Amino acid sequence: MNKNDVLIILGSSSPRRKELIKKLNIPYRIIIPHIDERLLDDYFFINKDNLNIKEYPLKEAILKANSILSNYKLKDNEILLTLDTAIIFNNKIYNKPKDKEEAINTLKEFSSSFHECISGYQLIYQNKIIKRSVITKVYFNKLSTSLINKYINEINVYDKAGSYAIQDDKKYHLINKIEGSYYNVIGFPLEDIKKDINSIINE
Repeated sequence: MNKNDVLIILGSSSPRRKELIKKLNIPYRIIIPHIDERLLDDYFFINKDNLNIKEYPLKEAILKANSILSNYKLKDNEILLTLDTAIIFNNKIYNKPKDKEEAINTLKEFSSSFHECISGYQLIYQNKIIKRSVITKVYFNKLSTSLINKYINEINVYDKAGSYAIQDDKKYHLINKIEGSYYNVIGFPLEDIKKDINSIINE
């Protein structure tokens, strides 16, 4: 089977992922998973001494897939893609900020340092499964208090994990450089997903 014959089921409600999946040039449809993320949080808390926090996004991607498959049976030409992305710094996950103070503190912590953007995704096609984690290192410039305040006042950071979005950075120059996939920082490691889709349908 080739790419023209398959349909991707994207398990995500993210508007950014809905845009980026179009770059695969493969037909797709959306099924939004319904999961209780507290179950995963509890799992990590209980097992924190034996688990690497970098596994969190992949485990959440698997949880999303299980949620969808509990109510939907994949057709032979369908690929289920679920994924999750986390911003990790000093062994801590940075979620969407709950208020301005948290956003300011996050950007101050990231200043003059680097953090990791980690996406975990799972592909299921027929009887085949691919699981992968992709890491991009994001190096921040030294950020002044005035720049941080300007950024937070002008950009809606409250729907962005880590209190920033790389696509907004041309004007503000928070980021010095990245090591790895640009698209991964947006939450959709396009290059790896494309390669794995080609692999899974051509095996």
